Amino acid sequence: MKNKTIKELSSDLRKKEYSCIELTKYYLQRIKDYNPKLNSFITVTESEALGRARLADKLLASGDSNLLIGIPIAHKDNICTKNIRTTCGSNCMADFVPAEDAHVVGQLQKAAMPILGKTNLDEFAMGTSNERSAFGVSLNPWDLEKVPGGSSGGSAATVAARLAPVATGSDTGGSIRQPATFCGISALRPTYGAISRNGMVELSASLDQIGPMAKSVEDLAILLSYMTKTYKDYTAQLNNRVGDFTVGLPKEYFATDLDPAVASSIDEAMSVFEKLGVKFREISLPNFFLSVATYQILSTADAVRNLAKLDNKELLGTEVKRRMLVGDYVLRPEHYDKYYLQAQKVRRLICQDFEDAFKDVDLLLTPSTATSAFALNSQVKDPIKMYLNDIYMDGSSLAGLPALAIPSGFDEIMPIGFQLIGKRGFDSLLLNVGHQYQQHTDWHTIAPEGY
Repeated sequence: MKNKTIKELSSDLRKKEYSCIELTKYYLQRIKDYNPKLNSFITVTESEALGRARLADKLLASGDSNLLIGIPIAHKDNICTKNIRTTCGSNCMADFVPAEDAHVVGQLQKAAMPILGKTNLDEFAMGTSNERSAFGVSLNPWDLEKVPGGSSGGSAATVAARLAPVATGSDTGGSIRQPATFCGISALRPTYGAISRNGMVELSASLDQIGPMAKSVEDLAILLSYMTKTYKDYTAQLNNRVGDFTVGLPKEYFATDLDPAVASSIDEAMSVFEKLGVKFREISLPNFFLSVATYQILSTADAVRNLAKLDNKELLGTEVKRRMLVGDYVLRPEHYDKYYLQAQKVRRLICQDFEDAFKDVDLLLTPSTATSAFALNSQVKDPIKMYLNDIYMDGSSLAGLPALAIPSGFDEIMPIGFQLIGKRGFDSLLLNVGHQYQQHTDWHTIAPEGY
């Protein structure tokens, strides 16, 4: 049951091989068994989940054809859930219980998806390792001495360990894609604005994007169809032929110190695509190396504005305080033009780089991370090294582009993967290409041992 896709689970429910309540109890038991060592959940909502499962059983009995009915889900804990606490991984919000659901939660509640709980994250989504949560570190199910990535590390670990079929995450500068790669699952940062951020506790309004995390690209497409502001079938193009596409390889992305295993896995992925008829072309994104600094300036400026309303700032953790200090500094009148305004100008250049590239190619293929998951405590005291973990992702975030992380192998024991980046609004194309890759590979089907 734990390795089944949304379609397979939905088919089983309709065949009455088990009920929605039985399916939900199955995952709740898995959470009880494995969350104590993974710490991927901050809050588990057993009564809420079972209540929603009862409703799902009634909807199935009525003949409702919605594929998501009764499929349990976990939500990242910076996405508001009615009558369920939303902590943002911070002591500042440890007792905050929203009166309303975030828009995306409401959309999925209409589909009668039982909420299993709220997943762990770096405090206020500021981090790349999930070591900055006030509720303890989440661990990578492939190796408990490695990080699951961040800030959506709790969601990534939850799906990888099969504690939930699917989960939501949020991506500001890579916070969906990087943990997905570290944990060996599939995940999508949709086009900026495709999913409402209403009810999400913001880090950066100009960068934040909620997205789906799942075992397979097909499951991402199904979930995304119901997460958007109005229903759109993102599965319709999954089986389209991909042989007429030209994929760009940004030379700057491959000029960095890629782990040999990552480089090799990308070569192998390219071979799969070439057999499908895809053509590759080297392109250039000349402002690539400015993306991390630009992202940090703009995101910290947004963050200090968003968190200024907090009354109990003394409870904030070190990383949040650090970013607020940076944001305050770049927004001061004497520094505004030199840092903040200049970063906005560079952001425009980065966006133009992508626009120019997409005149010649249909999408881009890049590394998602330079290495597999790093060891706990190995980078937590080096913020610059931490920020550079998102070097392959910040640029597309600044440009508001959709980007898909896909598992493509292992180094010795840890998952590695690659990233596809598309034009604004071309999420379906990314999902189509990613799905076709997974039809010819099985990396996404492999689960960590012991779960």
